[in-house]
Amino acid sequence: MKYLRAVPFPTVALDKLLRRPIGAPVLAFSLQDFTWMLQLDGGWMVASEGRWRLLDAAGVKATDQDHGQQFGLPEAFDAQREVEVLLGGQCLRTAIVSRPSSDLILEFDGGHSLQWLVHSCGYEAWRLQGPDVDLMCNSNGVHTFEAFDPPPGWPPMPPIAT
Repeated sequence: MKYLRAVPFPTVALDKLLRRPIGAPVLAFSLQDFTWMLQLDGGWMVASEGRWRLLDAAGVKATDQDHGQQFGLPEAFDAQREVEVLLGGQCLRTAIVSRPSSDLILEFDGGHSLQWLVHSCGYEAWRLQGPDVDLMCNSNGVHTFEAFDPPPGWPPMPPIAT
């Protein structure tokens, strides 16, 4: 039985990888349980239980913290709907990981920037999945996963519930 471990993903490879989804349109932005997900055409997805914000030239348009807040409005603010309205069908123009914070910054044709923020020194901040790619980011940078054989004496992995 194999175990998985996170290993640092090289910066040069990351910069090259982030060019692959350029031009992909936004298919959906959703909240499922506690996970925010951005889906792009071509099988790309960003997921996070953490912080994000949507900006344009005028300022902040929505954040994860705004979702469900009343703000004196007739209805609670729906951050999911706001992002879908503003980004729906927009194509990804640039994707970068800021240094040293490792925030993921996605800029779109319509002038909006969706920023996935690293807000903890220990917890996973965001995850990027695509064709043949599964990356995770925390305060120590971006990591990929590799399988390895456990050394002698390691306890067996518990079965995965299906």
